[in-house]
Amino acid sequence: MLPYDSDLLGSYDPDVIVWSVRAFYIFAAYAVLIVRFIPDLRDRFLNYGARSDTSKRYEVKDSAFPRWFRIQFDPVLDWLADITVPHSWFKHFYICSSLCSAYWMFAHLNVAHYFPSAFVMSLSNPWEYRTMWARLLLQLQGLRRLYECVNIAKPSTSRMWIGHYIIGMAFYVVTNIAIWIEPALEPKPLTPYRSPSNITPMVILNAARVTACMTMFVYSSFKQYQVHKYLASLKEYRVPDHPIFEETNLVCPHYSFEVNIYIALTILTARDTRILNMTMLCATVFVIVNLGVTADLTKKWQIQRFPKQRPEIAKRRRMLGSIW
Repeated sequence: MLPYDSDLLGSYDPDVIVWSVRAFYIFAAYAVLIVRFIPDLRDRFLNYGARSDTSKRYEVKDSAFPRWFRIQFDPVLDWLADITVPHSWFKHFYICSSLCSAYWMFAHLNVAHYFPSAFVMSLSNPWEYRTMWARLLLQLQGLRRLYECVNIAKPSTSRMWIGHYIIGMAFYVVTNIAIWIEPALEPKPLTPYRSPSNITPMVILNAARVTACMTMFVYSSFKQYQVHKYLASLKEYRVPDHPIFEETNLVCPHYSFEVNIYIALTILTARDTRILNMTMLCATVFVIVNLGVTADLTKKWQIQRFPKQRPEIAKRRRMLGSIW
C-alpha cells in the first residue's frame, strides 16, 4: 500500500471497509428484491411517477400476509408509504455524487502534495492510473445526469418514497469510495517493474483495457442522454418509438446503458491480473437488480396502460438485450 493510500484511509482497516462496501450493495439488492416479490410492500413502495395511481390507494392484491397480520401492520405500512419526497429531488443524487467525486479527487491530490514521490510512482502503476480515469468518468457521469435533471427533465409533481431517496443517496456516497478502495486492499511494491523497452504485454493489455472501457462509457453515456432527452420531450406518456427503442428492442434501453456504464467502470478499475473489480461488481449487481425491478414493473404497466399495443410491448425485452 502506498503512503498516500494509507493516509486517505487513516487508521481504518481496508479489508473492513472493502467488505462493508460490498455488503451494502448486496444487502441493498436483497432489500429491493424482497420489496419486489412481496405484494404488500411492492404496491406501497415501488410504484411512483407515471406508474403510480393515487385513485387506488395502497390497493394490495394477493397479499402475502395473513389477515391478522394485515389488521395489525397495514396502518404502519401505510404510514411509512406516506413518507415521500418530491421526485424532483432525484437531482440530489447527482449533486451528491459530483460533490463526493470532487472531494475524493481533492483528498487524493492533497495527500499527494505531502507524498509527491509516492504519488508520481503510483501513476506509473497501470492500476492506479486507471483508477484516476475511473474517478474522472464517475465525476462526468454525475455532472451529466445533474445537467439532464436540471435542464432536460420536465417539471413533475410526482413524489417518491423516502426509502428510495435514502438508498439512492447512500449508493452514490458508497460508490465514490468503491471506485478507489480496492487499490488499498493489497500492498503494492514502491518500485514498479519496467522492461528495458517499457513495452510489455501488460502495458499493451492495459492500454487496450483503458481504450475499450472509455469507449464503452462514452458510447453508453451518449445513448442514454439521447433516450432521456427523447423521453423528456414527450408531451404525454406513450409507448416510446424512438429508433433506439426499436434497435435495441428494449422497454428501458436507458437502464441497459446505465448498466454498461458500471460494467465499464468495473473492468477499468480491476487489478492487472483480473478482469473485474469485485467491489464495483457488487455495485453493478445492485444497479442491475434495482433497475431490473423498475424495468419489469414498467413493462407490466405499459401492457396495462396501452392494451392495443400489447403485442408490440410483449415482444420487447426489459433491459438486458436477449437475456431479460
